[in-house]
Amino acid sequence: QDSKYRAEAAFSAVLAWQKEVELEVKNGTLPDLKPLKSSERPEGVAIKPVPLADSEKALVAASDAYLEKVKGDEKSPGIAYKAGELYFAHNDFPEARKRFEAVIKAYPQSEVAKFATNLQRVACGPRSFRCGPLSIQCRSFIFRKFKNVRLNRRKNRSMSSNRIGVILAFF
Repeated sequence: QDSKYRAEAAFSAVLAWQKEVELEVKNGTLPDLKPLKSSERPEGVAIKPVPLADSEKALVAASDAYLEKVKGDEKSPGIAYKAGELYFAHNDFPEARKRFEAVIKAYPQSEVAKFATNLQRVACGPRSFRCGPLSIQCRSFIFRKFKNVRLNRRKNRSMSSNRIGVILAFF
Protein backbone atom coordinates (compact mmCIF):
# COMPACT_ATOMS: atom_id res chain seq x y z
CA GLN A 1 0.00 0.00 0.00
CA ASP A 2 1.38 3.37 -1.01
CA SER A 3 1.42 5.74 1.97
CA LYS A 4 3.70 8.38 0.51
CA TYR A 5 1.17 11.21 0.84
CA ARG A 6 -0.98 9.83 3.65
CA ALA A 7 0.34 12.14 6.40
CA GLU A 8 0.15 15.22 4.22
CA ALA A 9 -3.39 14.44 3.05
CA ALA A 10 -4.62 13.71 6.59
CA PHE A 11 -3.07 16.93 7.90
CA SER A 12 -4.56 18.91 5.00
CA ALA A 13 -8.02 17.57 5.90
CA VAL A 14 -7.57 18.74 9.50
CA LEU A 15 -6.42 22.18 8.35
CA ALA A 16 -9.29 22.48 5.86
CA TRP A 17 -11.93 21.74 8.52
CA GLN A 18 -10.18 24.02 10.99
CA LYS A 19 -10.35 26.88 8.47
CA GLU A 20 -14.01 26.08 7.77
CA VAL A 21 -14.83 26.33 11.49
CA GLU A 22 -12.88 29.62 11.72
CA LEU A 23 -14.81 31.02 8.73
CA GLU A 24 -18.16 30.02 10.22
CA VAL A 25 -17.22 31.70 13.51
CA LYS A 26 -16.09 34.83 11.64
CA ASN A 27 -19.35 34.90 9.63
CA GLY A 28 -21.41 34.46 12.79
CA THR A 29 -22.97 31.14 11.85
CA LEU A 30 -21.12 29.41 14.70
CA PRO A 31 -20.73 30.76 18.23
CA ASP A 32 -17.17 31.58 19.26
CA LEU A 33 -16.88 29.27 22.26
CA LYS A 34 -13.67 29.45 24.25
CA PRO A 35 -12.56 27.00 26.93
CA LEU A 36 -13.54 28.65 30.22
CA LYS A 37 -11.83 28.06 33.54
CA SER A 38 -14.10 27.21 36.43
CA SER A 39 -13.53 30.71 37.88
CA GLU A 40 -14.81 32.26 34.63
CA ARG A 41 -18.10 30.36 34.67
CA PRO A 42 -21.16 32.00 36.22
CA GLU A 43 -21.83 30.91 39.80
CA GLY A 44 -24.85 28.68 40.37
CA VAL A 45 -25.69 28.16 36.68
CA ALA A 46 -26.17 24.59 35.49
CA ILE A 47 -23.60 23.63 32.89
CA LYS A 48 -25.19 22.03 29.85
CA PRO A 49 -23.29 20.54 26.91
CA VAL A 50 -23.55 22.49 23.68
CA PRO A 51 -23.84 20.18 20.65
CA LEU A 52 -21.07 20.35 18.06
CA ALA A 53 -21.95 21.83 14.69
CA ASP A 54 -21.52 19.70 11.56
CA SER A 55 -18.23 21.39 10.63
CA GLU A 56 -16.90 20.87 14.18
CA LYS A 57 -17.88 17.19 14.03
CA ALA A 58 -16.05 16.94 10.71
CA LEU A 59 -12.99 18.61 12.27
CA VAL A 60 -12.99 16.08 15.12
CA ALA A 61 -13.43 13.21 12.64
CA ALA A 62 -10.52 14.50 10.53
CA SER A 63 -8.41 14.86 13.67
CA ASP A 64 -9.21 11.31 14.75
CA ALA A 65 -8.42 10.01 11.25
CA TYR A 66 -5.09 11.84 11.30
CA LEU A 67 -4.20 10.38 14.70
CA GLU A 68 -5.13 6.90 13.52
CA LYS A 69 -3.24 7.06 10.23
CA VAL A 70 -0.19 9.06 11.26
CA LYS A 71 1.17 7.68 14.51
CA GLY A 72 4.08 9.35 16.27
CA ASP A 73 4.14 12.53 14.20
CA GLU A 74 5.19 15.77 15.89
CA LYS A 75 1.82 17.35 15.08
CA SER A 76 -0.17 14.54 16.71
CA PRO A 77 -0.19 15.87 20.30
CA GLY A 78 -1.47 19.29 19.22
CA ILE A 79 -4.17 17.84 16.99
CA ALA A 80 -5.35 15.45 19.72
CA TYR A 81 -5.36 18.28 22.28
CA LYS A 82 -7.36 20.62 20.03
CA ALA A 83 -10.07 17.98 19.59
CA GLY A 84 -10.35 17.63 23.38
CA GLU A 85 -10.35 21.40 23.80
CA LEU A 86 -13.25 21.67 21.35
CA TYR A 87 -15.34 19.31 23.49
CA PHE A 88 -14.26 21.20 26.62
CA ALA A 89 -15.39 24.52 25.11
CA HIS A 90 -18.77 22.90 24.35
CA ASN A 91 -19.10 21.75 28.01
CA ASP A 92 -18.95 18.07 27.03
CA PHE A 93 -16.68 17.27 29.97
CA PRO A 94 -16.82 13.45 29.84
CA GLU A 95 -15.62 13.40 26.22
CA ALA A 96 -13.07 16.15 26.90
CA ARG A 97 -11.69 14.22 29.90
CA LYS A 98 -11.41 11.07 27.79
CA ARG A 99 -9.51 12.90 25.06
CA PHE A 100 -7.24 14.75 27.50
CA GLU A 101 -6.39 11.47 29.24
CA ALA A 102 -5.46 10.01 25.85
CA VAL A 103 -3.15 12.99 25.17
CA ILE A 104 -1.50 12.63 28.58
CA LYS A 105 -0.98 8.88 28.15
CA ALA A 106 0.18 8.95 24.53
CA TYR A 107 2.34 12.10 24.67
CA PRO A 108 3.40 12.63 28.31
CA GLN A 109 6.51 14.67 27.44
CA SER A 110 4.75 17.07 25.06
CA GLU A 111 3.93 20.65 25.97
CA VAL A 112 0.22 20.12 25.35
CA ALA A 113 0.14 17.28 27.89
CA LYS A 114 0.59 19.96 30.58
CA PHE A 115 -2.34 21.95 29.21
CA ALA A 116 -4.42 18.77 28.92
CA THR A 117 -3.69 17.97 32.57
CA ASN A 118 -4.85 21.42 33.65
CA LEU A 119 -8.07 21.31 31.61
CA GLN A 120 -8.73 17.76 32.77
CA ARG A 121 -8.54 19.01 36.36
CA VAL A 122 -10.91 21.87 35.55
CA ALA A 123 -13.31 19.37 33.94
CA CYS A 124 -13.20 17.38 37.19
CA GLY A 125 -13.29 20.56 39.30
CA PRO A 126 -15.92 21.59 41.81
CA ARG A 127 -18.00 23.62 39.37
CA SER A 128 -18.63 20.62 37.15
CA PHE A 129 -20.04 18.84 40.21
CA ARG A 130 -22.74 21.44 40.67
CA CYS A 131 -24.54 20.35 37.54
CA GLY A 132 -25.46 16.99 39.03
CA PRO A 133 -24.21 14.06 41.10
CA LEU A 134 -20.53 13.31 41.07
CA SER A 135 -19.45 11.01 38.33
CA ILE A 136 -17.56 7.86 39.19
CA GLN A 137 -14.62 9.14 37.12
CA CYS A 138 -14.36 12.36 39.12
CA ARG A 139 -14.65 10.55 42.45
CA SER A 140 -11.94 8.08 41.48
CA PHE A 141 -9.76 10.98 40.27
CA ILE A 142 -10.06 12.70 43.66
CA PHE A 143 -9.52 9.50 45.63
CA ARG A 144 -6.40 8.67 43.58
CA LYS A 145 -4.98 12.12 44.24
CA PHE A 146 -5.82 12.07 47.96
CA LYS A 147 -5.40 8.50 49.16
CA ASN A 148 -4.88 9.67 52.76
CA VAL A 149 -8.08 11.72 52.85
CA ARG A 150 -10.80 9.72 54.53
CA LEU A 151 -14.37 10.62 53.77
CA ASN A 152 -17.21 9.22 55.80
CA ARG A 153 -19.25 7.56 53.04
CA ARG A 154 -21.84 6.09 55.38
CA LYS A 155 -23.01 9.43 56.76
CA ASN A 156 -22.79 11.30 53.49
CA ARG A 157 -23.13 9.18 50.35
CA SER A 158 -22.45 12.07 48.01
CA MET A 159 -19.64 14.56 48.48
CA SER A 160 -20.71 18.16 48.73
CA SER A 161 -19.16 20.71 46.41
CA ASN A 162 -17.73 22.57 49.45
CA ARG A 163 -15.85 19.48 50.60
CA ILE A 164 -14.60 18.87 47.06
CA GLY A 165 -13.54 22.50 46.76
CA VAL A 166 -11.48 22.15 49.93
CA ILE A 167 -9.90 18.95 48.64
CA LEU A 168 -9.14 20.38 45.20
CA ALA A 169 -7.66 23.55 46.69
CA PHE A 170 -4.65 21.49 47.80
CA PHE A 171 -3.36 20.83 44.28
